[in-house]
Amino acid sequence: DTPALGAGPGSVAALTTGMQHQPPTHEADASVDVTHTPQAEAGLDLHLDAGGVAMCPIAAVDLNHQPGGVIDTHPIGKRLDDIEASRATGGQEGQGGGRGKHGGSSTGREVRGGRGGRRRGRLSGAALQGTMTGEEQRTGCYDADAEDVTLPAKKLKTPTRTARNELLQHLNGAFKLLCGVHGDERWPTDPNEERKNPRAPDEVYLNPVFASPVNDPRNIKVRRAVTDHVWSELKTPGNLGEKLTNRAVKWNKESLFVLSKTTFTSLKEVWQVQNDSGREAAKARDDRELRRYQRRKAGLTSLQKASRLLRVIDEYKEEHDGNDPTEMIIADLMSDEESGPEEGSDKTLEEWKVMMARGKGVNPRGDAFRTATFHEVLRCPWRSELLETILAWLRAKWWELLDVKKRKRFTTHMVRTDRMTSQIPTEAPWDCCINAEWHAENVNQPEYEVYKLGDWYRYGDPPAFKAPGPPQELAQTTSSGGNGQPGPSRGDESMEARPSESGEVGQIGPSEGGEGAQQSGSVQGGGREELGSRVDGPLGRWGIQQ
Repeated sequence: DTPALGAGPGSVAALTTGMQHQPPTHEADASVDVTHTPQAEAGLDLHLDAGGVAMCPIAAVDLNHQPGGVIDTHPIGKRLDDIEASRATGGQEGQGGGRGKHGGSSTGREVRGGRGGRRRGRLSGAALQGTMTGEEQRTGCYDADAEDVTLPAKKLKTPTRTARNELLQHLNGAFKLLCGVHGDERWPTDPNEERKNPRAPDEVYLNPVFASPVNDPRNIKVRRAVTDHVWSELKTPGNLGEKLTNRAVKWNKESLFVLSKTTFTSLKEVWQVQNDSGREAAKARDDRELRRYQRRKAGLTSLQKASRLLRVIDEYKEEHDGNDPTEMIIADLMSDEESGPEEGSDKTLEEWKVMMARGKGVNPRGDAFRTATFHEVLRCPWRSELLETILAWLRAKWWELLDVKKRKRFTTHMVRTDRMTSQIPTEAPWDCCINAEWHAENVNQPEYEVYKLGDWYRYGDPPAFKAPGPPQELAQTTSSGGNGQPGPSRGDESMEARPSESGEVGQIGPSEGGEGAQQSGSVQGGGREELGSRVDGPLGRWGIQQ
């Protein structure tokens, strides 16, 4: 009754009594992992010899251990056929379905959660890719090298980041619309509650389950509905603005589904605050304080700039025959600043920072660059050259009089460029502070109606400063030169360049607010003598009383 074992590879014999010996029908292959065949995965145990070759199956044994009660329900011939089939469909080294060179089945790894396949049940926008039509993929609507809006926001260029924000706004609105939450209304606390649109009784609102993960099947259903709604609005090219038709930006229906995760997360935070009385009260208080702070900060920054310039008025009067520009130094006329690239630019925030660093002479690869802060000082197109010249002189003088210890307090680098600001004074400037050409071009523009530009040129000039004539004459006088500002007569080319055109970019020095001052580097404009001559030369032509 002792089982007869084969003498070599490929020889298979019965292991137990009650089983007839069956000759092998296939040659065993040492490279095949029979422990990972479909039968082995189902629970069949196989014996391997020392060379790793399958010798025979262990048949199911009768629980009563009666002689002859052993049953072989899996004929060996069929098993070897299955092994060969497995090999033919991917059992070679490195292919899915078989054993790889490192001793693991790629298919098995994916099934059991190995690095090759486990994704913890996550469902991303890629799940839609296979079912998207050409229209849903927006084929031909973006360039081959277009930047995808689903990439990390911090790495996106400005056009892509702008388009991403636009899509998020659409998704946020659709979420609230389909869930029946408008404005600051509270989100439902019971996800099983059936809520209907009072204006359309047949319409049942969706219920997100904020207490569950974003990829919960119930939340997936909501996200898909939101995606479909937004896509139905945006799929028509005529409904898209310039931000979403930029060919350098890639987005499609799949992108909407991916971004809906971000929208869900932000709305979940709102829901959490609403259901925590302590957090809700704290948020309301913080919102009030933030609004107050922002109002104060907007005014304080300009007030601080003006205050610093007013400290050197006496020095200005002393060097300019007593002419006093005090009434021209008000917060509303100070420069605007930005801490990033302008909207519509193809520069990322990192690229913009490198550009600012080079303008200031800061090594963009050095240790100081990583911790440095930059502000770009914008040009004010509505300011006259007279006002620009006076402000430049006062900035340089204020910086010149600061001691070394105080200069070190200003750690933000201010870079003056030709980038224009969109901020307009809310009160009419003095006539001599207005760029006549800019005023003539924009006085009737609808976008400037709120600033009441028609009210400008009605308040005259402060003592010792005077514009050389009414706006119409100024516009004609300066139409062929001189940057369009009221100033020297036609043909007079001796006027020196504006600060932003005279090499100010790249020099480390003051702004109206004094930020960005560093101990090393030159003062803007080259110091007292150069700035003094810059002002002294043109002032006589500006009607300044000597």
